[in-house]
Amino acid sequence: MEHLDIVLQNVRGMLNETVSIADKIPAGYTPTWAESLWLSLFDGRNELLTFTALAFLMHEFVYFGRYLPFLVCDYIPALQKYKIQDNKPVTREMKWRCLRSLMFSHFIIEGPLMLGFLPLAKLAGIRTTEMPLPGWTEMAMQIAVFFVLEDFWHYWIHRLFHWGPLYRRVHKIHHEFSAPFGMTAEY
Repeated sequence: MEHLDIVLQNVRGMLNETVSIADKIPAGYTPTWAESLWLSLFDGRNELLTFTALAFLMHEFVYFGRYLPFLVCDYIPALQKYKIQDNKPVTREMKWRCLRSLMFSHFIIEGPLMLGFLPLAKLAGIRTTEMPLPGWTEMAMQIAVFFVLEDFWHYWIHRLFHWGPLYRRVHKIHHEFSAPFGMTAEY
């Protein structure tokens, strides 16, 4: 509980601050082109809200971008023979129902939860706007550790959602489609 209080205090404090590039660059340090571009996204803006918006937009771009080619394939008759569950059609109504649910989930649940990432990253020592930014090896290590931790977290939370009361009240909708399609990954 103590760690949660620290994160919440950091969030409250971060909501009242704006970033000044001049304060982020150490004396005598010349930022690289990429660092300058990155910092320009935050200059004069609230770091927490800007970082959250960038993370949210990246999530939406990757999530729906990786699905679009498969959506197009669904409408090409010659590719229908390659469907694994070709006897279970996915209707347009099913896709719209899934999209509406995802938009609610992304904007009302995931978006606000993303506000907690930056304070946690700062507590873990991850530099986001402090110069110099991490080098490629440090970034690769942080990303690898993040993937392992996120996968561990996702697995156990998913298992928890299969517990009786949570399954019936929350998670059952996730298993609604007997023939899943790309967009249902977070459904």
